[in-house]
Amino acid sequence: MTIVMCSRVGEEGDVTFAGRSVVVNSYGNVISEADGQERLIIADIDLSQTAVARKRRPFLGLRRPERYTLMQTEPGIGMLTVDYAVMAELRRI
Repeated sequence: MTIVMCSRVGEEGDVTFAGRSVVVNSYGNVISEADGQERLIIADIDLSQTAVARKRRPFLGLRRPERYTLMQTEPGIGMLTVDYAVMAELRRI
């Protein structure tokens, strides 16, 4: 799966936003990245590589959704938590 992440830049009050928006391909390689300035980044995405990557690295088959919990922190906002016993088990694999 290709991941596209945008991040704001600048300051608001006492908070500084770093920017560094990024596009990452199905193999985890950065194919386009902005610096800490306001930028428009453009990337060519080969969607056929998603299927190839899933066959070569079938990580979705290792998921254990029965161990995930969605905690609602306030209306419309949630946080995904994972059972730490499962995490310890996965580290041994």
